[in-house]
Amino acid sequence: MRAGGPATSRATPRAASTGPARSYCTCPTGTWPLSSDGAGRAGCAAGSLRRRRDNPPTPPLRRSPRWRRTPRAGPRTRSRARRSRTTNSASPTAHRDSPSRCTARPVVAGSLLEVAVDTKAGRQMWKVVTSFADSSPTDRHVTVDEAGGDVRFGPAVRQPDGEIRQYGAVPEIGARITAGPYRCGGGRGGNVAAATLTVLRTPISLISRVENHKPATGGVDAESVDSVRQRAGHWLRTQARAVTASDYESIVRAACRDAGRIECVDERADSERDGWVRVLIVPQVGDVRDENSWRDLVPSEEMLSAAARAVEEARPLGVTVSVSGPAYQGVTVVAEIEAVRGADRAEVKERVLRALYECLSPLPSDSGTGSRSGWPLGRALRLSDLYAVAARCEDVESVSRLEMYSADLGTGERQAAADRIDVGPATLFLSFRHQVAVKNAR
Repeated sequence: MRAGGPATSRATPRAASTGPARSYCTCPTGTWPLSSDGAGRAGCAAGSLRRRRDNPPTPPLRRSPRWRRTPRAGPRTRSRARRSRTTNSASPTAHRDSPSRCTARPVVAGSLLEVAVDTKAGRQMWKVVTSFADSSPTDRHVTVDEAGGDVRFGPAVRQPDGEIRQYGAVPEIGARITAGPYRCGGGRGGNVAAATLTVLRTPISLISRVENHKPATGGVDAESVDSVRQRAGHWLRTQARAVTASDYESIVRAACRDAGRIECVDERADSERDGWVRVLIVPQVGDVRDENSWRDLVPSEEMLSAAARAVEEARPLGVTVSVSGPAYQGVTVVAEIEAVRGADRAEVKERVLRALYECLSPLPSDSGTGSRSGWPLGRALRLSDLYAVAARCEDVESVSRLEMYSADLGTGERQAAADRIDVGPATLFLSFRHQVAVKNAR
């Protein structure tokens, strides 16, 4: 049952985009686009190209190749193309209990447009629709659950007067159902780093190498059922109006699905912006251990704009709300660890490093070594916190020495060793070039 409003609609996976620009090679034989690699990943917007020397002989060129860029070309997605695939045969309950299922999942939103149904009378094409609300009993319509790949036919619903109404046609029993061409993939796995897409999907003469200069961003996994239930409860409680801090966080979280963490804080009474409400957004990144991950932890203009529009519609009159990302304070830890006898020192070092990175991560962690909600906003870091994190690691006998330094994430410079590092109310810690040495216990 729909609880009402947008809170009950389940979000589907979104494929990552590598940007709107697209490059072409124009030569006397034609104009060739720089496309994606063999796995269906989006190609580079401004690929680095070289002339191949191992190509077979080609006719001499009358003029040098000319390059042109079309920045208004549409964005590309990281996904794989699938040809028509037979799912299964229709059953009497195909719309309810045993839906047909696509072989490759998830389905990229909007890529599957029609489904073929082979009956005794021949092949029929059925249109994919978002719902059966406007479907008559003779309309050949189907719906597709893009996250699970389920293809469903129209249901029969009992009306208030007791009459049974059929929404959309249902194929005959035993009909063969075949999904039309579609694309599968997407999600956070498509958010690949720069210099990752290096293979041309189709070999092109005179082109030997292609590379993406910018990372792919915007990929989001399908929303879970538990998340939908939680979001529906927030919507029923707030009714799209923001009053408390949790209301602002829920509204921004619904508008920014690719955010990893959202915090709402009040400005201090002694500040120049007394009474303002600040919403801080931390984007989701793949690996916080990358020393350049702090650049990806800065929210994009698109994310900030989407959050600002959602907050503007929900804030009470007279309340000023600012939407931005938090500040980050780099921390470098230098530690000497004594491992128990017989333990693999390389594995112990990896465990300690992973625990330190997860402890100081601004993003939530489910591994047990870091905070389930990320490092608390504005909380000071003490040397004893890091001693406890390192000592809890498996096969660690003792922590013989541990020092921490404030580090500049941009320049890499670090200050003198400190026992405590204080930060502002809108600042989070971020690991930067930890150094861990492991030796066997005496």
